Amino acid sequence: MVATTGGAQWAALATLDETERLRGMREHVESVRAMEPEARGEALSAMVRAEYELDDDALRTFTASRLRLWAEIAEQDMATAQELARGYDTVFDTLPANLAMRRASVVQSVVRGELAPEQVERLFEVIPSMLKQVPRTPIAQTSNQPASKKAMQKAAAKAAPVRARAPFWKFWER
Repeated sequence: MVATTGGAQWAALATLDETERLRGMREHVESVRAMEPEARGEALSAMVRAEYELDDDALRTFTASRLRLWAEIAEQDMATAQELARGYDTVFDTLPANLAMRRASVVQSVVRGELAPEQVERLFEVIPSMLKQVPRTPIAQTSNQPASKKAMQKAAAKAAPVRARAPFWKFWER
């Protein structure tokens, strides 16, 4: 489907449905990975620029698909997923700050709202710098089963007792 690795073909994937978009993204990423390092850097740069020229809604949808793909790749081969992430980071090191901030906000909002906890957990290993501000949800806590009584008692024992503080002006009572 993807004959070349230009940015226009990458951004055009945003118009496809989720299944087709993921398939096209995988093909595109595989063709980029097969390139020589210098050509790979140029292709990634074109991809990033085209991706971040999308409007906000399309970018959010596209980013969600890309992160799902990265999580899927990470499940199969962590080194490959980290290589892709480093390529994106290298490109963003050369771009204006407003694009980097847009990237951070879109990635973090997608991770918080659209990805499964298992995917987020894998992405923490792939792009830790982008996910520092995203709270981790233990996968066990996402099940519909309530926490055991023993676990709740253990958590309650660890919790610090709540004490009423003296008003700020009564400094001698602190």
